Amino acid sequence: MIAIFKYPLCGWATGSSEILLPSGARFRHIGMQGSHLCVWFEVNPELPDERRKFQVIGTGPPVPDGVYLGTVHEGKYVWHVYEVASEVASEVASEVASEMASEVALVGPDLGELTQRGSIMHTPHTR
Repeated sequence: MIAIFKYPLCGWATGSSEILLPSGARFRHIGMQGSHLCVWFEVNPELPDERRKFQVIGTGPPVPDGVYLGTVHEGKYVWHVYEVASEVASEVASEVASEMASEVALVGPDLGELTQRGSIMHTPHTR
């Protein structure tokens, strides 16, 4: 089954964020939802996860080496989001995802269920 899921970019204020996405996930949209910077991907949730890394910059700093996803406005601020290469192989991310399944914490209706281990954030099946 192919569906579009929302993934908040947690920790983006520090400049980068990593999330686990089903293999082959295709980017569809980026935007603010309330105070949360989110990305929407077309995914097949039955596929194994892979770690993907994103970098957020303001206007003016050097552009990271990566794929430009879009620009979002947050009040008087403007953020530019890039997907950059992740240092970890996708099979390691899949192992981490299976370990994290038992550590789910409910964060709230805006974000759905977030699973956290270190700096990796994963939002399963959020629409």
